Amino acid sequence: MNILGWPTQQEHEKMILDNTIHNSTVTVDDIWRAHDIFWPAVPALQGKTKRRKPEPVKSTTLERIPTSLFKNIRHATLSMDFMFVNSVPFLVAKTRKIEYGTIKAMDNLSTSTMLKRTKSIINKYQSRGIAIDEVMADNQFTLIADKIGPTLLNVCAPNEHVGDIEVFVRTLKERSRCIHSALPYVLCWPRVMTVGLMEYIIRMLNAFPSNVGVSDTLSPATIVGGRRPIDARKITLPFGAYAQLTVEN
Repeated sequence: MNILGWPTQQEHEKMILDNTIHNSTVTVDDIWRAHDIFWPAVPALQGKTKRRKPEPVKSTTLERIPTSLFKNIRHATLSMDFMFVNSVPFLVAKTRKIEYGTIKAMDNLSTSTMLKRTKSIINKYQSRGIAIDEVMADNQFTLIADKIGPTLLNVCAPNEHVGDIEVFVRTLKERSRCIHSALPYVLCWPRVMTVGLMEYIIRMLNAFPSNVGVSDTLSPATIVGGRRPIDARKITLPFGAYAQLTVEN
């Protein structure tokens, strides 16, 4: 195709049928097979793609929590811990009963950064009218105990563990390894890709009702974030897929 100046498939077929290319061994069937195997060709996409009219931005209406359900989740307990993925530290949190997970990439493990990320998580629940009465964590969080009031920080003893958050961390690591093993590249992941992977996993876990959650029909993302169910038309590409995009200058 490149040697012919990238004609369309119909134009190429016409060249063969009209015998305008002498001594060619290519048949129309060859063109069809090449089209099925190699199309869409990247040079054709980059050279011939036309600008499409963008879809208008639609206003988003938050899903409301049924009153009967809201009475059971007005007060919640949050479990938190740290995890590392490709040497990137993350703050992981999950509410009991609601089963809503949160993950925040950490620039460092300083007290100020820890406090900032913890408050942002608590504020997200408060914006939906859900009060975080208690935070369950290990002794790493002791330094912020008197700075997140009125929320109570319950620090476990040295030989104790916050079981539910440890199970959740293990789930996140398992999901990340599954996606990682399916990608064609395994080395030299940039930080932004590692962060994007963990945020993608959290978004998928929150998008569906939990088997042990407070609701069998509403997902954690709907309860805490007011999000509607996933639209299958908007998840056509898996994480890490190679794609050709048009970018406005």
